[in-house]
Amino acid sequence: MADTSIRDVARAAGTSAGLVQHHFKTKARLRRAVDEYVTSIVVGALGDASELEGFADPIQAAGDRITAFVAANPTALRYVGRALVDGDRAGRRVFDAFVEVILANLRRLADE
Repeated sequence: MADTSIRDVARAAGTSAGLVQHHFKTKARLRRAVDEYVTSIVVGALGDASELEGFADPIQAAGDRITAFVAANPTALRYVGRALVDGDRAGRRVFDAFVEVILANLRRLADE
């Protein structure tokens, strides 16, 4: 990811490098915005274990939620995977957020 330029990002997004730079100012701010977005979709999709209440098998329901998230968000998962392979600290923080959301769900299910 370190070798990805703002131009590369703009090309992939179908916009101009100037527009990307105008909006985010720096590559670091663009990266933070992506990290925040990826973390927010994980929390949004998996963060509320109370939604598992009432299921005959809440563990199966939790697994189904995770499976649905993986199927619906392959780009986000590739992003985190690439960050981990690259040894990126920010990527590890995003991955840690994934793990914490899942652990919180499991703790809540265990308490119930």
